[in-house]
Amino acid sequence: MIVIFEGPDRVGKSTQVELLKTQLTKINHLSTHVLHYSYFKNLDKKYQKTFSIQLYRDMFNLIDYNHCNFILDRSHIGEMVYAPLYRHYSGDYVLDLELEYKYLIRKVNLITLINSDINILKDKNDNNSLSNNDLIKIKDETQSFINATNKSNIYNKIIIDVNNLDVDAVYYKILEFLFNRETMKC
Repeated sequence: MIVIFEGPDRVGKSTQVELLKTQLTKINHLSTHVLHYSYFKNLDKKYQKTFSIQLYRDMFNLIDYNHCNFILDRSHIGEMVYAPLYRHYSGDYVLDLELEYKYLIRKVNLITLINSDINILKDKNDNNSLSNNDLIKIKDETQSFINATNKSNIYNKIIIDVNNLDVDAVYYKILEFLFNRETMKC
């Protein structure tokens, strides 16, 4: 199984990744690998897009030729969000990469977690207080993740709003999406 988790910071991606990793290993007794793709801070701006293209090609090739479960904590979809917001170029080129790997994309499950009430993040009691600028940034990122998910060529995809849901309720929605296609709604 190949599962991509996307969404802005602080929506619970890492928590859900760990829960799913344990479950997948129990179900099919295959090794489950978690890959985390994030921003390449120290790379010269003129090489960022070229590096990113190769990185995501390598990612697709890796998950294509291995017989195990892969969970990606962020992936190429994030490039569609962060490239225009922070690196000042379009990230839509990843849609072309998806088409290059369309045989593989059919096997991928995309789960985008969002929180429609970003103000709740301001009140989180985790010693990571957010400024109003942080909240505006997360709001912009949230909308961009929704747009990027909708644009993606990945067929099996869902956007889950974690607002007013506890960890278990979100996890149940993920399991229902992955294992009960009859009730899947995108």
